[in-house]
Amino acid sequence: MAITETGNATNSATTGTAVSVAHGLTINAGNVIVFQVHANRTTTQTITDNNGAYAPTEHIQENTADGSARYAIYSRVAGASEPATYQWTLSEDNRWSVQIRVFSGVNNTTPWDVIPSASTRNEGVSTALTAPTMTISTAGAMGIVLGIADHNIATFSSSTNGYGTEIEPATPGQSQVSYIRIWATTGSTGTTGVTSSESTSWFAHQVALKPIVIIPIAMKHYRDMRVQ
Repeated sequence: MAITETGNATNSATTGTAVSVAHGLTINAGNVIVFQVHANRTTTQTITDNNGAYAPTEHIQENTADGSARYAIYSRVAGASEPATYQWTLSEDNRWSVQIRVFSGVNNTTPWDVIPSASTRNEGVSTALTAPTMTISTAGAMGIVLGIADHNIATFSSSTNGYGTEIEPATPGQSQVSYIRIWATTGSTGTTGVTSSESTSWFAHQVALKPIVIIPIAMKHYRDMRVQ
């Protein structure tokens, strides 16, 4: 079963501690939602989930190397109903942005083929964001490049490695972006680059969602016979 993006949404603000995105999407049970929150950091900024019974799983939350911004990546397997708005709380009043992307056809038991972690990202200070290579284990995985730039007016362009379908929240909140593509075969993907309009501190991740793998009936019967 192929992974398909069914919708996405973004939001941003110049100030505040209440982060939210009213998505206006139809989210069905079993869909997988990927979230990225980006907040400007003054001293000890933290991002806290505020979704109650609809809380996503946090995979990574960290500061840029110079300590001037903070971001977090989350995912959630949707239930029978989902809220119209997802929300988080910042520990400090500042600029923020948030994006969500919703996918169907993802393995609900183990959604990630390559899960977001410290090993899936690079960081630097420049206009050239470069996400590290990853190794795809399941043919048909949905690759996602997630990037942030510690700036309030930076915009993004020129994604490489076959990525497209860009989304980025409107400025002047904290700048962030994501791109997607299907990886038809397994193996190493190579790095992926994105260009920022501003030279600033950045993070860039390359990760992948795992598709539902349907075993043909004849093959399943043969496998079951061997187990007996």
